[in-house]
Amino acid sequence: MKTTPNPSYSITIKLNDVEEINTILIDACHELKWKIISNVNNQIQASTSTSLNPWGETITIIINQTQIDFISSSNGNQLLDWGKNKSNLKKITDILYNKIGNHFIDYSSNFKDSKSNTVSAKQNPQVTLISILKPSKTYLVTPLLLLLNIIVFIFVIFDGASFIFPNAEKVIEWGANDRTLTINGEPWRLITCLFVHIGIIHLVLNLIAILFVGSILEPLIGKTKVLIAFLVTGILAVAVSSIWYTFTINAGASPSIYGLFGVLIALLTTNNVSKSIRLPVLISIILYTGLSIIISFLVGFDFVANSVGLFSGLIVGYIFYYGIITKEVKTNLWIHTSIIFLGLSFSFLIMKEIPNPIKKYNTKSKNKVDYFKLYQKKMKDFETNETLAIEVFTHHAENKEAFLDFIMIELFGIGRKI
Repeated sequence: MKTTPNPSYSITIKLNDVEEINTILIDACHELKWKIISNVNNQIQASTSTSLNPWGETITIIINQTQIDFISSSNGNQLLDWGKNKSNLKKITDILYNKIGNHFIDYSSNFKDSKSNTVSAKQNPQVTLISILKPSKTYLVTPLLLLLNIIVFIFVIFDGASFIFPNAEKVIEWGANDRTLTINGEPWRLITCLFVHIGIIHLVLNLIAILFVGSILEPLIGKTKVLIAFLVTGILAVAVSSIWYTFTINAGASPSIYGLFGVLIALLTTNNVSKSIRLPVLISIILYTGLSIIISFLVGFDFVANSVGLFSGLIVGYIFYYGIITKEVKTNLWIHTSIIFLGLSFSFLIMKEIPNPIKKYNTKSKNKVDYFKLYQKKMKDFETNETLAIEVFTHHAENKEAFLDFIMIELFGIGRKI
């Protein structure tokens, strides 16, 4: 399996000769609570504690007479360092400056200051908003999913939907899953609903989750498996949710994201991921899913869809693992085809079990019902009846006969017979 260079950041600091510089650097590492791995021949290696960046980083310090080279490299297979490498070197060089700043030559703590004679910096690869959204050979599906979700949201907003909480009708128009529509000739909503979001908070939360899990999974299992897992687990999760909830619409990538989390969790229980990073990754997943649950209550949390996404992702992850260890093209092709076929088949069978009164009406009357027109008509009738009920309730008549006359005229448009 092809891998890409891990993100790294390096700087070189020029300084005058300093006695016991090795000891000072070791103390700085301890102050930052970094674990010293080795200290041999004027070269120090340390490892950071893990955080939301699940694998942590390795810091290499090379000491020369007139300069010190610092290199912070991300551990594990990952595409992004979330700015941690640069932050690591900023911390240790600031500590070093506070201790022996008088030995630095024209020191500047700004790593991007190209005019400084003291600090030169190099980041590989450079992580920017453009790089996060820019597809490449080894980083393809994750940025495409991010871009597609953003583009769809922009179109929905330009179509007149609210930026914070778009109304249900507008979200349905743009592809959210309404089970009555889905089982009556619009099955494509099982896919499109994964790219339609209910407001900016919902979108941003899911974009962060896609970036997090996608940037970890894509180097591990490849772009094809990530795409299959995203779509199959999402479609299946929405189908199960549709049979569970009668009047709830499905919108957002959360079911698919939980599916990708399921795949990642499955791989964490195998030898495909080093034991040393399993716990940090699991902690990161728990933090992200916990935040997702909390914020999702603002837009409505579909527990069934997300649970099915997670569970189906676990199954898909274990099946993928067999293909990863065999590395046979034919085996992987068979695995991919089987997952797609079984996922879509189960989704179809589940949707077939949903009661469909509209279909029964069409069969008996031989007239096709326009769901939106029927909905609008029923709502208009409801509003009319509600207005009449309020008028009757608040009407003050002189006597019983006058009140009955009012009801007959308002409700039936005729005068009461005497």
